[in-house]
Amino acid sequence: GVWQGPSQAGTLLQSFRLAAAAGLEPGLALHARAAARVYSIDPLTGGSTFRFGFKYLDAAANEIGRDVTVINASSAKLDTWVALVANGTIPAGADRVELVTEFVQNASTDVGAVYLDDISVGFGQVATTASFGGKTYELVW
Repeated sequence: GVWQGPSQAGTLLQSFRLAAAAGLEPGLALHARAAARVYSIDPLTGGSTFRFGFKYLDAAANEIGRDVTVINASSAKLDTWVALVANGTIPAGADRVELVTEFVQNASTDVGAVYLDDISVGFGQVATTASFGGKTYELVW
């Protein structure tokens, strides 16, 4: 597409109103998990960033906090599906929780893409590392 700077963002989100969702209330711990991949034929460059996690809004739709995992040019693991984990806690004053997958370009020369699969959301915190075959693997950046 056409650059519409000074920055542009693509966001996919699911929004949950606390009053309309059973069990959602301030102080509740949440987690989101997904698989992400950055291909070497389309790597992130410059200030391109991808954020995955939670955004919290008050009743006037003002953002009052975030709990996100970030992938950028220096943290991307090319050509490999990696596990993303975002843990969060709903802050006081929140009216809405949004699951956000947000790609941001800060300059016309920033490029790249992040592919997502197997997104899930649940109550409670989850581990950010896993052990297999005697080795520990980091699940977030």
